[in-house]
Amino acid sequence: MRKKNALTSIFVLGISSIITQSIIIREAISTFYGNEFFIGIILAAWLGWIAFGSGFFKKYLNKSKQDLYSLVKIHFWIGWLFLLEIFLIRIVKLYLGLAGEIPNLIHSFVFAFIIPAPLCITLGLWWTIASKIISKLFNQNKIKEINKAYFLEIIGFIIGGFLFSFWFIRFNEFFVALILLVINLSMILLLVHKKPPYFLIKIFTSILIIILIFLSFSPYLKQLNTATQSLRFKNQELLATSNSYYGNIAVTKIDSQHNFYLNNKLIYSDKEALFYESFIHLSLLHHSSPKKILLIGNNLSQALEETLKHNPDQVYYVEPDKQKLNIFKKYISKQARQALKNDKVKIINKDAFYFLNKTNEQFDFIIINIPNPSTAHTNRFYTQEFIQITHKKLANSGIIATHMSSSLSSMTGNLANLNASLYKTLKQVFPRVSVLADESNLFLGHKNPYTGISSKILSSRISQRNINTKFINKDYIKYRMTNPRSVKMIELFDENKQAATNKMFKPIAYFYQNLFWLDHFYLNFSKLLKTLSSYFWEIFAMLLLTISLYLSKSKQQLLKKLPIISIIIGGFCLMALEIITIFTYQSIIGHIYLRISLLISVFFIGMALGIFYGQSKKDFNDLIKMHLILIIFPIILIGILPLLINISHVLSEIIILIILLMTGFIGAAIFPISNNIFLLSQTNLDNKTGTIYSADLIGSMLGCLLPSLILIPIFGIINSLAFISIINLWFILILSIRKPGP
Repeated sequence: MRKKNALTSIFVLGISSIITQSIIIREAISTFYGNEFFIGIILAAWLGWIAFGSGFFKKYLNKSKQDLYSLVKIHFWIGWLFLLEIFLIRIVKLYLGLAGEIPNLIHSFVFAFIIPAPLCITLGLWWTIASKIISKLFNQNKIKEINKAYFLEIIGFIIGGFLFSFWFIRFNEFFVALILLVINLSMILLLVHKKPPYFLIKIFTSILIIILIFLSFSPYLKQLNTATQSLRFKNQELLATSNSYYGNIAVTKIDSQHNFYLNNKLIYSDKEALFYESFIHLSLLHHSSPKKILLIGNNLSQALEETLKHNPDQVYYVEPDKQKLNIFKKYISKQARQALKNDKVKIINKDAFYFLNKTNEQFDFIIINIPNPSTAHTNRFYTQEFIQITHKKLANSGIIATHMSSSLSSMTGNLANLNASLYKTLKQVFPRVSVLADESNLFLGHKNPYTGISSKILSSRISQRNINTKFINKDYIKYRMTNPRSVKMIELFDENKQAATNKMFKPIAYFYQNLFWLDHFYLNFSKLLKTLSSYFWEIFAMLLLTISLYLSKSKQQLLKKLPIISIIIGGFCLMALEIITIFTYQSIIGHIYLRISLLISVFFIGMALGIFYGQSKKDFNDLIKMHLILIIFPIILIGILPLLINISHVLSEIIILIILLMTGFIGAAIFPISNNIFLLSQTNLDNKTGTIYSADLIGSMLGCLLPSLILIPIFGIINSLAFISIINLWFILILSIRKPGP
């Protein structure tokens, strides 16, 4: 085999990894309710299974003398396994329940972790075989060539990221899978010889490539995509489905009812008249004359119609996703389409956070119709920072209205904490907050502290405005306004000492919502998770102490383990800082899908530069310097990130891109330095190339899980950054005490 072909295989590995990962994550968002919890699980499972493939099976690969044949088989199977993954992640929804329903969290966790296994184990084997071939082909400077291979993999990540974000994202997933299969089959043609039996392999592969290219442009491919997408919507007719920058859009039909979904989450149906009449009218009737109204969230259906019944001068409707709007328009009611065409309605295709920061308009009423904070993206609309912005954009007598899931029987545990968190967040900003209790609690933040509102006043206003409704009448208004549960609810919120204010960099409502989700299926497990989170720092301190005592037993053994520990910590910090930065971007700028290609590419460019820098470093002192930077860098971010909320979005984006570039550089530079130190102490490099790769992936896997599931939701971004600094401080202390002398 030619040396350049072996290195090209590693480059194709990078392309294949990032494209398959991007699509599997996107599919997971659609199947698993759009929660970032599952993004963290998929990423962790992805890295963990790759580590398993490259580490566990390396002893069997070392015995094999047919490395080229093994690599050819991997290039052949990788595309087919990717097709299998797409089928599996769509079929699994049949087991998890009906579309729109909250899936069983533990079952979802298991499926999300297991489904990537075949593909990722193969990717791990791919790296191990290719790096073994490279170490054999290059008799001199083996370490340099292995680092070069890692560098080429990162370049593949960058190019694959751009291909997916700017080209592949426009096509359905099966088209992308076939193109990726063609790329890998073409790689086989480069790897194999012209002599028998490889000559027959070349002929077979060439014919297969021609067939796959033909199938890629066949209309049957679109039909296959629609058929498998419909598996997510059991007992429903799938009318339309499409991918936008914001996720998977779908419209279904049950009898005469149309349902509208984003990432398999039911946004609304056209049979929700009671909810929208209650929410919109009970809100707007609290204002004496709501002439300028701002609608944020899913207001395309009856919400906009009901709002226009109050005869406002102008309604601003913020909907950033034009594609979703265009698809849904075809299936909403005639009245809803007429409402969109009303001269009083102004559609704003911008992120609500961005629009409110930039607009000079003052509104009489702001309605936030956003689902519960089950994702980091929806949580941002329930934070103190966002509520403060709405307060600034309200006129003197302005009111803000939103809602949260509740219970008519009892309000305890995580559901109580979730509602209390929203109440306390509103209380931090508005002088008066009122709550109307029901299955969905209505929260009103009043800029005017005056409290003289009654059911009679609201009833008179509905008559004065000549509002025709099907369900809302004077008796209903009296019931909601005089319900003693509302008074009791506020007392419970005020007495709740456990619930905290929901903030941009400490999204505690996001954590309460996920625990409430878990309560539906495993109440005891939810309680255990909550208890463990309360003692997280104590558990973390005991873990560091235990590891320190273990490492202090033998200096000789410690010196062999230090590079591996360094790589694990470096991988953890690399992914943790990336997740923290991306979460910050999503919280401040808007939905991550709009800029994901740019963010990923800049991150991998930083990684490529870091690997290039670290290739020539072989000393423990160089390792200490990098971990010292990983102490200082998070501390600097603690001071910088909160400032991004109050500056322009353009400047914020530039700063976040610089942070991602530096994150990639610092985290990735540790790999070649530790790699050089580790491999220089080994006698048989062929048996060790998978070890360091596995260590890096294990650290990266932990870096995906801990920040996503525990650190950010419970302790916030600031404490998460402090956590990274503490880990590196501990390692430097160990390294400084135990590193070899000159």
